[in-house]
Amino acid sequence: MTNEKSIDLHGLVKDIFTNQPISNAKVELFVSDRVLTSFIAYTNEQGYFIIESPLSDVTPTITVTASDYETITVEISRSDRLGNVELGLHPLFIDPYHLGHIYDVECYLTNKQGELVDLRTASGITFLEIGPRIPIYSRLYTDIPSLIHKIPVLIKGYVVIKVQSERGSFTTPPISFQKIETFMLYAPEGTLLDFQLHAANCEASIQCEPDEYGISRFQELTVSIDLHEHISVTAKEE
Repeated sequence: MTNEKSIDLHGLVKDIFTNQPISNAKVELFVSDRVLTSFIAYTNEQGYFIIESPLSDVTPTITVTASDYETITVEISRSDRLGNVELGLHPLFIDPYHLGHIYDVECYLTNKQGELVDLRTASGITFLEIGPRIPIYSRLYTDIPSLIHKIPVLIKGYVVIKVQSERGSFTTPPISFQKIETFMLYAPEGTLLDFQLHAANCEASIQCEPDEYGISRFQELTVSIDLHEHISVTAKEE
């Protein structure tokens, strides 16, 4: 319906990778001249929406929100208002098989910001004692029983997964991980432990299963993290 002040804007909201329509997405059009005015519509099962668009010299903006997708805000030109608008949303999680045939899956240790971990400083990797140091006598190093300590340590950090496919590459945001390791060494109470990474290896694999239509769908991401630590024991300064 068209009048002197507004026109019905037609549009489609879809997944930017699969081109599949997104239903029940909230489409909100904002016009800011002197007073901020908004118009709201929701997409139907086919991803289409109709929303009232003022015929104004002010360029309106549209904000689209949908469950499991990143929110976008775009400007709508006068020519867009006279035709159909297509809006693509980026999913918060991407099924790797939407990217086509997968060539390689890589894994990297990173910090919270997604920057690669420098093994010299181990920045981004946290070591935390989580229990008492338990003294035991062991023949771990010699035939004569010697006193050592069992020390449980919580190790925390982040990894980034990079998928190479026929349609390009996709890199995940940093994914947190944590693991508990028990170290055996002589470290009586009153000493400090200094952890350093000597080497690190991260491997990832993707598993999929066919759905009811025979199409491969993502099922599981498996990440294996192997850390080689160097630990030194020092006395606390008085």
